[in-house]
Amino acid sequence: MSVETSWFHPLRRRWLATCLLMLLIATALPIGAAPGLPTAKVEANLAQRLQDAGQAPVLIFLAGQADLSQAAYLVKKEAKGAFVYAQLKDFAERSQASLRAELTQRGIAYQAFLSVNMIYLPAADLTLVNELAARDDVRWLTLDASFGIDPSEQVTQPADAPAVISSGVNYIRAPQVWATGIDGAGIVVAGGDTGVRWTHEALKPQYRGWNGVSADHTYSWHDAIHDGGANPCGLNVPAPCDDYFHGTHTIGSVAGDDHSATPATRDQIGVAPGAKWIACRNMNAGVGTISRYVECNDFFLAPGDDTSKQPDVVNNSWGCPASEGCDSAAWTQIQPSIQALNAAGVMFVASAGNDGGQGCGSINDPPAVYPESLSVGNFYDGTGVISGSSSRGLRDFTGLFGPDVSAPGTSIRSATNSSDTGYSSASGTSMAGPHVAGLVALMWQANPALRGQILETAQYIRETATRVDNITCGVLTPYPDPLDNRPTPNNVYGWGRIDALNAVNAVRCPTDIDYDGGIDIRDVQLVAEIWNTQPGQALYNARRNLDFSDPAITTTDVTKVVDQWGANCTN
Repeated sequence: MSVETSWFHPLRRRWLATCLLMLLIATALPIGAAPGLPTAKVEANLAQRLQDAGQAPVLIFLAGQADLSQAAYLVKKEAKGAFVYAQLKDFAERSQASLRAELTQRGIAYQAFLSVNMIYLPAADLTLVNELAARDDVRWLTLDASFGIDPSEQVTQPADAPAVISSGVNYIRAPQVWATGIDGAGIVVAGGDTGVRWTHEALKPQYRGWNGVSADHTYSWHDAIHDGGANPCGLNVPAPCDDYFHGTHTIGSVAGDDHSATPATRDQIGVAPGAKWIACRNMNAGVGTISRYVECNDFFLAPGDDTSKQPDVVNNSWGCPASEGCDSAAWTQIQPSIQALNAAGVMFVASAGNDGGQGCGSINDPPAVYPESLSVGNFYDGTGVISGSSSRGLRDFTGLFGPDVSAPGTSIRSATNSSDTGYSSASGTSMAGPHVAGLVALMWQANPALRGQILETAQYIRETATRVDNITCGVLTPYPDPLDNRPTPNNVYGWGRIDALNAVNAVRCPTDIDYDGGIDIRDVQLVAEIWNTQPGQALYNARRNLDFSDPAITTTDVTKVVDQWGANCTN
């Protein structure tokens, strides 16, 4: 008789080992994950792509992000921009140094970024991703998925004959602002889009890279499209080019004007024809990636590595849907890039989206869902009625009120990329957003002290908009409203339809808090009643912050109104 117990019989030991191995695999490896991947750090789409194809383009998100909070206490936009860029660059160099050195030593191609603490690898295999995920300085790895403009905006119609002034521009009363000598001069607007046909007759005079004789694109153009196959413009193009139409059309609605000497045929398609424009191509024929989008924002923070060349406002007529990477797991990953631009004093205008057919809660995609974006809905300027396709609030992920405001976006005539004299009509929130970007240019020329003050500018735009009564998708419980008996802001029109003349008149007389044309006790009360509030608190209203050295409502803000007591506004 053997002294070996029956439990340790060889067949039983083999059976036990097999069971233990299966148990370990089941508990350590989620269904669909690639073997060996530390899935807590590896996004599911990346894991699947690696499993299916063996390699993939990868975004490496590193731990930490630069602290830019002190920029809020800097008054001048130039100071904000220089501070933010320096902070981002220093943080990136320190936090990315070890990983960059290793990638360089191993001969692995990569691209490093500033506004988001991330590194892009054009191709990585399972072994490399596994090694990266094991590093303490790596927070997350994701597939660099493609994204693009809303398909409903890809259809254009032949444009009508020159309308002298675009109907959308007319509707928001921009010509009445021009009549006061304000046309956006001195302000620079940027477009992150499909590129721009810079030689177009309505755009070339306003292109910052053109001096009337020759072109220098160094500080005014960047192409973030480095791969992706055949493209009408090519890749890494050194001069502005539009491979689709969209970017030309949107920047035209911001600053387009052919400056014809014949008034009857002069094409004025832009809200701020005196402003200059620059651009970055972040989409390849309407499709981009998160890395390319962030690359354009990095360019806008310091064109040609020079923060003095920063734009004042960026128009963003694009969205990043879940099907292209911005799902519930990844939607926050590009938010630091917009936060950096805001901190630098750059206004970020985002189209709300064209998913209104889904009903309420259809502002689905970044960047419109972010609080740092001034989100814009689309109405038809022929009737003033919101478009059925215009996305409604609340905003997805964040649950925020939205859109902020609405602007003309249906059948908007603007420049196109077909020729230097080509025009087309298009519809969508992509066409509405540029009207707001142009409005910012008018406001900042009218009151240079407001330039770079993001929260304050956004609230001026909201409060001076024409309210529209609509309770379909719910309403905002507003800040105390200086103007009584107006409809409540709602999740269809936002605070209302933008009005350029109202906004510009308001910024010219900032101590007139209730917009009645004079400074009196009511204005003092409106500031005093929210004294000592900070951004983020329920009663805080940035419009009433008159001392830009401190974002809080302080005694200084009250004093500024008191000092103007009895004065009348002259616009």
